[in-house]
Amino acid sequence: MFQLFPRIDYQIDEYDKLRAVDITISAKIKKYLRSYRALALRPYIVKNGDLPEIVANKIYGSPRYSYILIAINDVQSVYDDWPKNFEVFKEYIKEKYGSIGYAQSTTHSWYTSQGHIVSEEYWLSITAITDAGKYTKTIYEYESDLNDKKAEINIMDFRYVVDFESKLQEILVSN
Repeated sequence: MFQLFPRIDYQIDEYDKLRAVDITISAKIKKYLRSYRALALRPYIVKNGDLPEIVANKIYGSPRYSYILIAINDVQSVYDDWPKNFEVFKEYIKEKYGSIGYAQSTTHSWYTSQGHIVSEEYWLSITAITDAGKYTKTIYEYESDLNDKKAEINIMDFRYVVDFESKLQEILVSN
């Protein structure tokens, strides 16, 4: 499917050009995707370690449909926008924060019992009498929650895949 994406010459410097995929087509594709959101999508939880190709193979019987998962979930970068497996997540934490221990022992955010994020100063001023359910999240918990949220994706009902693919080809070829 990606071979159908239009190409442009990208000027790297004064002498060199690179033939690259024209990413401006993504606006047309996103507009088209909005029409499918309510009609053909259902929630799915990505299992630990499942890449888009694995999920596509499980759902659609072929990894070649992974681009559909990437498109309908607005994944710009599989590294940044797709859930990391446990080992990659640990390495990400170490790289970003220096160590897992630091991330697990450092507060990232302060919450009221209603789940509202507040400043540390305000949180410290709240007494147990006025808000017994106040709590904090460490950096590790915060990053883990973000990663878990990325695992909540949408998948397209397979009966719409062929129609989706042919319409996508029309969009790509018309450019």
